[in-house]
Amino acid sequence: MIALENSIEIVKGSSESALIFLKIIKIIGEAFHDNLEAIRIRYEQLALCIWNNRKRECKEIGCELIRALQNVARINSLEPILKDLTTVDTNGKPLFWNILMSSNYRVNGNMYLLTSVSRKLEEKLTYIMLQVTPEGMPHCMTWLLNEFGIKEGIDEEQLILSDWVRYIVVNFHMSKLMTPRWYLIGWILNFTKHQNARAQIKLALFFDWFTYDQ
Repeated sequence: MIALENSIEIVKGSSESALIFLKIIKIIGEAFHDNLEAIRIRYEQLALCIWNNRKRECKEIGCELIRALQNVARINSLEPILKDLTTVDTNGKPLFWNILMSSNYRVNGNMYLLTSVSRKLEEKLTYIMLQVTPEGMPHCMTWLLNEFGIKEGIDEEQLILSDWVRYIVVNFHMSKLMTPRWYLIGWILNFTKHQNARAQIKLALFFDWFTYDQ
């Protein structure tokens, strides 16, 4: 709770304010869907503080910022952020369009996306994509999901799978893979029964299809 109580000092002193902002927006989205109002309100205050003090750094997050904000668009207290994003520049384009088309996250895997998965998960996904055949992939993925406590059926833990999909799409290239990206992502979608998690995976895929060129 130190970050919440001393948000102004942290925002002024941290060189990672944009990473903190992105993580907080994701937490707010999860708390909103889980009806955790008390937690959500405190994090909303911190998000607004960071946005108002470090707006330039936050805009450099790129496409990943717009995807995360989709989950909190209905929260009234965050309306100032959404209003800023609809501000039109001298070329007649809204700020969110310039951010969405940003190439920041295409360079070397984008550090904002890399923070969405742990090093342990990164290593195991890399092994599955590069070393495991399509026939062996379902067994390995079942083992991986069990290790991370993600159960089959309707499970809130499945919400994290959209970050897995984003990581797979952005960080693996077709020429190097033993298991194709489309095959693994299709398997994840078929596994995911939680409706909001399925929607988040499809939204992640849409943003990458719209802006990613590899």
